[in-house]
Amino acid sequence: EARLLMEGFDVVALDNRLPDGAGTELIGDVRANSPGASVLVLNDGTDCTYQRSVLAAGADSVLSKVESPFTIVDEITFLGGAGPATRPF
Repeated sequence: EARLLMEGFDVVALDNRLPDGAGTELIGDVRANSPGASVLVLNDGTDCTYQRSVLAAGADSVLSKVESPFTIVDEITFLGGAGPATRPF
């Protein structure tokens, strides 16, 4: 169902565990249908290897689901505004 609704978004937040597959499988569809959209993947844990693979798959950011809701909203706001390329590290 999500694939049918992926047009015109600034930010797409994907869960890494969906009932019918992994959210990371949708990153390509997001890029095809909303090329300017940023992609945030919400992860179950803090596995660095998984985070690197999600970023390599095209996500702009990865956060743990146990993060504060404020942190998640802040990240979505950031990705929708300034974008990941301008983040100061």
